Amino acid sequence: MTESINQHLPSLWYLAQLRPNGLKAAKINLERQSFKVFCPMHETLSGVKARSEKQPLFPGYLFISVAEESQPWRAINSTYGVSRLISLNPNKGPNAVPQGFMSALIDRCDPDGVLCAQPGLEVGDKVEVLHGPFSKIVATIEFIDSDKRIWMLLDLFGRKTKVGLPANDVWKL
Repeated sequence: MTESINQHLPSLWYLAQLRPNGLKAAKINLERQSFKVFCPMHETLSGVKARSEKQPLFPGYLFISVAEESQPWRAINSTYGVSRLISLNPNKGPNAVPQGFMSALIDRCDPDGVLCAQPGLEVGDKVEVLHGPFSKIVATIEFIDSDKRIWMLLDLFGRKTKVGLPANDVWKL
């Protein structure tokens, strides 16, 4: 998936806000109109049995590639499942997502669009937790096990607590 997505980086990428539960419908209908779509996913553990499932990295949003001249972006707003294109200035139309951001995001995902661990994580690196109950906490990596699980000491309520997280749940600072 990322190979075909990367081929379209010269075109513009826009961010669309979706209607509630509109991801599947929006993807199907936008692809029918020949738009390229990208919804980065991340794996999370859920339920009592801690089953792994894929969820959108940006719930309620979808990236859409629009060729500069051949596809009108206005058709996206009327697509079933899409609420609107994100615009900082409604009088000038939607804002394109910066190419550098899109390139880095796509490169960080596997061929199925699932976010992979950041390369080059090492013991001693400062990282920020991205997901879950420890979101936004900054910690130092203490140990990386053979399953690529990151172990760190978090300062919780004035006490150091050892916590293990999947490598894709942290971001190197």
